[in-house]
Amino acid sequence: MLMSTGPMEPPAPAPEMVSAARSHLTTQYASGVDLLLWKLEKRLMSDGDAVQAVVSAQADGHRPGTLDIGAALVLVQAMRLDLDLLEAAVMDAAEEAGVTAESTAAVLELPDAAAVDARRQMLNARRDVPRAPAAPPAAAKPRQVPGEAAARAGRRAQQAADRAGAAKHRLEQLRREQAGRNARPPVPVVRACEAIRWVPDERKGTNGG
Repeated sequence: MLMSTGPMEPPAPAPEMVSAARSHLTTQYASGVDLLLWKLEKRLMSDGDAVQAVVSAQADGHRPGTLDIGAALVLVQAMRLDLDLLEAAVMDAAEEAGVTAESTAAVLELPDAAAVDARRQMLNARRDVPRAPAAPPAAAKPRQVPGEAAARAGRRAQQAADRAGAAKHRLEQLRREQAGRNARPPVPVVRACEAIRWVPDERKGTNGG
């Protein structure tokens, strides 16, 4: 659990430092979708992804440069400011909902209500700190609305059923055609029968009958 900021807590970085750190780490560590978004839209990596990329590079044996480490630390401080502002908003919501300072102290494991009030004051002071524009969210695949996904699946199922029905109809047609061919005698046999049928009876001609 994130506890209150102490006297050794570094100040929040200036917005221009945060912007420079984001650009630097994106150009150095963006890959996959992040790299594509950077090339096409100049979209920066999220702060969390950029910092994790530096940590992962060190873990994989690719030693980050001093500038990379410095940029990562700047983004950590920027994220800490964002987190403090989020906590301040939750504190406001708790007060509006009627949650007592004693209950909040118990949740945060602070000694008493006075400690909660002191933390609230610190968080409120952080609201006045200049802040860089919010970092973009982590790149992710577009989410599908459940209704649209179900409708798309239904259309694909109907198309598959239509194709199966057409294939079955064609198969039955081929079977009927094959059965018809098997029922008819071969052409040479038909011609031979026709020739026999039309051969004149020579005996009848001889006998005059």
